[in-house]
Amino acid sequence: MRRVILFVILLTVSAWADQIDDLIDDGRFHEAYNRLLSAYEKSPDKIEYLFLMGRSALSGESSAAFFKDYINKASNNSHLVNWARLYLGKYYLAQNLYVAARKHLEDIDDNSPFGMEASYLAARCYMLSTEYDRAARAFKDIINRYENNDSNGYENNQSNYYYWAVLNLADTKYASGDFEQAIRFYKQLLQPSLEKDVFALALLGLSETSRKMNRRDDANRYYHLYKERYDSGINPIALETEMTDSGQPSKIADTKYYIQVGVFSDKARAEKMSTLYKKNGYYALIENFAKEGQEFYRVLVGGYNSKQKAEFIKKRLEKAAGERYLILIR
Repeated sequence: MRRVILFVILLTVSAWADQIDDLIDDGRFHEAYNRLLSAYEKSPDKIEYLFLMGRSALSGESSAAFFKDYINKASNNSHLVNWARLYLGKYYLAQNLYVAARKHLEDIDDNSPFGMEASYLAARCYMLSTEYDRAARAFKDIINRYENNDSNGYENNQSNYYYWAVLNLADTKYASGDFEQAIRFYKQLLQPSLEKDVFALALLGLSETSRKMNRRDDANRYYHLYKERYDSGINPIALETEMTDSGQPSKIADTKYYIQVGVFSDKARAEKMSTLYKKNGYYALIENFAKEGQEFYRVLVGGYNSKQKAEFIKKRLEKAAGERYLILIR
């Protein structure tokens, strides 16, 4: 659907619209950007070029500037305007600027093809900023919209965000200490037909929440059920221990794989990001390094004792932030 929307609109601004879109999809951003810049200079009234330059710009900051310019100049609340807002929301979310991210995400029309994704990411903003009550209300709103079949005929991806909303609602209840409600929502996801990530993380959530409630037998049962189904085991979310046969947690030693979730020149910003991840149950650390005479600080989430475990968590973090992260060995 998104490619169709983009192609139809771009036909109004260029005979080679499909070529530009292909260049962007192939990662040839510099070539696409130069073509678009030349075209826009010749036809500055064609503001759709600004949107495409936002997609092809080589830095997040430049992309954000083009998307803002496009939104300000657009005369209607079109699908393309909503798409630009989604890009901006994801950009600010990746920078941990949750208020700015929510502003753009909450401006997106609920009935647009991007409405459910925008609502989900806005709810994630509340959760990551530890506003758990507002996060819970936002996730419940997504769940209610889906259950009321408020999809308006758009892309059939609503169920994906519905189940992730249920999982995040459970995580929110866990983070706020409401373990009984966390158990309730995790159990709603014990459906083998669901995508692997959701079902697996629900089992791990049940294991860790049961452990917090001193229900050792349940904790052990859920964790071993996970191990039976997914033999490339993974540390439970918010847990630096794994369950032993006796049901007692044992410390995992010699972890080596970390996910790089941010790099900053400002140590205070790195510390802020690290703190947010810790509040949400992850183990995070800051590592400093020098490049071209300048000091930088990278934030690492981990550690995991296999690359498969790190890849699993990386995928979840990337889905939430709309970014791509690196795995580093330490």
